[in-house]
Amino acid sequence: MQQCIEKLFKAELMRLKLPVPKTHNLRELSDLLHQADDRWIAETMTLNRLSLAAVDFRYPDPSEPELEIDLEFILQIASELRKLLLDRLGSCR
Repeated sequence: MQQCIEKLFKAELMRLKLPVPKTHNLRELSDLLHQADDRWIAETMTLNRLSLAAVDFRYPDPSEPELEIDLEFILQIASELRKLLLDRLGSCR
C-alpha cells in the first residue's frame, strides 16, 4: 500500500514536470506536491502511519514489542490517498 502511494506521488510530480527525489518518504513527497499546488493537503500523521505500517511489517525490530497494526485503518488511508492521487492523474489518461 505504501509503495502504491509512493509511486502515485512520484507520477503526479512527473506529470507536473517537477524533479522526483529518490525517497520513500511519503511526507516528503506530499510536501513537494503541496509546494507545487497549495490545494494539495495530506495529514502528516496519516502519511507517517502508512509509512510506519509498511516498515514495521517488513522489518520488525526484535527488541521492540510487536506493534498491532490496524490493517483496516491503514487500508482506508491508502484507499483515500490513492483515489485523490488518481483523480489528479486523471487528466493524463
